[in-house]
Amino acid sequence: MREAVRFGDAVRAMVDDGVGTFLELGPDGTLSAMIQETAEVTTVPMLRRDCDEEESAVTAVAGVFAHGVAVDWEAFFAGTGARRVELPTYAFQRERFWPEWPAATGDVSGAGLESVEHPLLGAAVELPDGGGVILTGRLSLRTQPWLADHVVHRRVLFPGTGFVELALRAGDELGLQQIEELTLYVPLELPETGAVPVRVRVSEPDANGRAEIDVFSRDGEEWIRHATGVLGATAVEPVWDAGHWPPTGAVELDLTGFYDGTEYGPTFQGVTAAWRVGDDVLAEVTLPDRVRDVAAFGIHPALLDAVLHGAALLEGAEPGTLLPYAWTGVGLHASGAATVRVRLSGSASEGIGIAVADGTGKSVATVGTLHLRAPEHVHSVRSLYRVEWSTSVPAVEVGDVRFVELVGGADVVASVHELAVRALELVREPDARVVFVTRGVVGGADPAAAVVWGLVRSAQRELPGRFWLVDVEGDGDPVVTGEPEVVVRGGEAFAARLVRAGADEGERQPWSADGLVLITGGTGGLGALVARHVAGQGVRRLLLLSRRGPAAEGVSELVAELAGLGADAEVVACDVGDRAALARVLDGRVVSGVVHAAGVLDDGVLEGMTPQRLDGVLRPKADAAWYLHELVGDVDQFVVFSSVAGVFGAAGQANYAAANAFLDALAVHRRALGWSGVSLAWGPWEQGAGMTEQLAAADVARMRRSGVLPLAGTEGLALFDAATGPAMVPVKLDLAALRASGEVPALLRGLVRTPARPTAATAYAGGGIVAALGAAAPADRPELVLELILKHATAVLGHGDAVELSPDRRFQDLGFDSLIAVEFRNRIGAEIGQRLPAALLFDYPTPADLVDHLLPRLVADEPTGPAALLADLDRLERALDETTVDDERLRRQIAGRLEVLRGRWAAGRQEEEEDGFDVESATDDDMFRMLDDELGLN
Repeated sequence: MREAVRFGDAVRAMVDDGVGTFLELGPDGTLSAMIQETAEVTTVPMLRRDCDEEESAVTAVAGVFAHGVAVDWEAFFAGTGARRVELPTYAFQRERFWPEWPAATGDVSGAGLESVEHPLLGAAVELPDGGGVILTGRLSLRTQPWLADHVVHRRVLFPGTGFVELALRAGDELGLQQIEELTLYVPLELPETGAVPVRVRVSEPDANGRAEIDVFSRDGEEWIRHATGVLGATAVEPVWDAGHWPPTGAVELDLTGFYDGTEYGPTFQGVTAAWRVGDDVLAEVTLPDRVRDVAAFGIHPALLDAVLHGAALLEGAEPGTLLPYAWTGVGLHASGAATVRVRLSGSASEGIGIAVADGTGKSVATVGTLHLRAPEHVHSVRSLYRVEWSTSVPAVEVGDVRFVELVGGADVVASVHELAVRALELVREPDARVVFVTRGVVGGADPAAAVVWGLVRSAQRELPGRFWLVDVEGDGDPVVTGEPEVVVRGGEAFAARLVRAGADEGERQPWSADGLVLITGGTGGLGALVARHVAGQGVRRLLLLSRRGPAAEGVSELVAELAGLGADAEVVACDVGDRAALARVLDGRVVSGVVHAAGVLDDGVLEGMTPQRLDGVLRPKADAAWYLHELVGDVDQFVVFSSVAGVFGAAGQANYAAANAFLDALAVHRRALGWSGVSLAWGPWEQGAGMTEQLAAADVARMRRSGVLPLAGTEGLALFDAATGPAMVPVKLDLAALRASGEVPALLRGLVRTPARPTAATAYAGGGIVAALGAAAPADRPELVLELILKHATAVLGHGDAVELSPDRRFQDLGFDSLIAVEFRNRIGAEIGQRLPAALLFDYPTPADLVDHLLPRLVADEPTGPAALLADLDRLERALDETTVDDERLRRQIAGRLEVLRGRWAAGRQEEEEDGFDVESATDDDMFRMLDDELGLN
């Protein structure tokens, strides 16, 4: 005891002397704990019994350094080979984010609208001739922060109760007091930034006082219907008296553990207490204090959403969250409630009735019946697309081009490789301008030639304006249009457009519970994800093929998990690109369904692409798909996992795009045979799923900038279930980002429409950087070109500020890789209107070097000598014509300067004639000596 007292006294004495940090040298942190009980100081143990010694020591040194203790880092790292490195130029950037209050509703009367004074709706307009009324608004997380809490499958969705609030407010405009029915079809997803425009359309009431209502949002150029229903004039009568609370005989329920915290768990938990009376559930629900403007709502969507959580307490309710789907008999009796009493009756499976009262028992709202759905059944086809060939385009002259026809032979697999190599040779020819002609790719008659389309689409991204794709159906002749790819039917050319797919495109057989489902790449990534998914849908027998088979990481855990879902999974090692090996695995097995998810990446720009790299990617993807097609024939399900790279093209992925374009054509080919076939040209999935796990953060960031967002796992599986057509494109597009990016790819012009006419600033020839350079003084021109280079460098790197990039650092040191270099070169070339060499950043490795290269190309006709003086006089004359000077003193000053210049020029010419002084050939020193003579300074 005396030792402990002495120790404590010693610590306190050191603290009194100013010691604030203690480093413990010992086998564990025992003394550190004792010191912290004695005084409020920082204690850092050098070693810990349960930690690695080196890690503990480094952590301790870092800890004392962070608390102000000087550390001799040179001595600390001596002998380790450590060296100082330069920090990235953006290491210490800071951005401030201040809280923003919801935007106030402005006066819209000047636009011929009427204000509706509602947080979710801004204005209303009555349509003429009995057309009804339209209410408009904008939904965003900035103006309504509470929406950020409504997360389903990691997506922020506008809650189903929000549609009820919109319908109630719309009914007020026409004196309609009841929502007779309201059905929700497509979820309304909210972006992290920006706002979503919404429209609520209500028809003129009929003779019975009933009106139709529809709720839309706009995604890019397209209006999407989210909900539809009927409003009625008859008010809903209150059905519940909640004055005595809680009712006699109510049994209080224990809510401990009620919220399970799943990924689509409750948004506003809100239920503070609950009771059971017979088969009914009673609850108290309160909005959190952070929810504002409650009085401006009829019934706040967050409050009504929290009310619905009580449905999980009804008898027979399944575990998990349920979402509203169809409402009937909804009436609002009082508005602005923040705390309510609730009665729920019925069942989640058959529909529930809801009565809501305020804290005094006065009725607030009544819902006759609400039908609920589990989140996995509420998926959107907004991210499901297909390519449509219906836009007729005229033929055009494109100058000196070479037509090359490439068609497949009887041996499909051999043709795939031969055509891919031939296409690669053609796109790599210097300055080649080629029209690639195929026959039957779009219709599925020649799937082998589809590899040409995938590869050339990527080449079009890397080398814009040099290649065209034309598929001819029948014996027609190819034509060239202003489009990068067309199909020719009956002599007429049609361009490709990406269109949103419907939920009922084609037919797809359900997964057979008793059949055997084969999944390639089945032990990792998307393959394992799909295996779990179909097992959850009732599939009981799975055959998972992969190169490593049972030796793959995590296989035993996967098999056990599938067994827990009721599926017997057999894992077999097989190279599916080897036909004989695949045939041996299938021998004696009858397959009812196939999911081909195998594949590899070997990315590289065209300059580094080789036939061997083509073969390495084609074999597990294209070859294996054809062998599966031949060996299993027609089955209930034949689904191949393709990539959006094969549809859009992807810089640096010519081989991968070629392989996936073949898969899309194979699905169409199978449908033409009358067999099942679905190809899913996936966009990127979130990190950790599919090929995206092999992508660097820079690659994902580049996709985001191009308007392609990653799919969440649950969202992708919902699209997997919804896809029924032969060649589908499940990809999450940010149409606003695509529109803002400038040049919209031809394939996306049906989704993102841009103005047909240029703005006044760019309507005249010679606009942009060339015009700016022409108007600038020669000394200022390098800085203008440097600004252009750094602007695009920051854009492709994803940095926030161009000034942080040094003009003398190598592009490679700034973070450029081959794909970023291609994107950068194309952006610069598009802005200056010139084709730049593929090795641009190799030949000119720093921004300063690139300035020296580009400047002469942009001002090649810059006048010199007397011509330069005339050009300057032209600019001066234009400035005088365009400038009005009202200040008399300033006018005299300008006039004097002009007179001095005129006099100097006249004197110079006279001196040249008398003394032979040559102004044109004189150096700067000669001119300065002449001026000194004139001024008597010599």
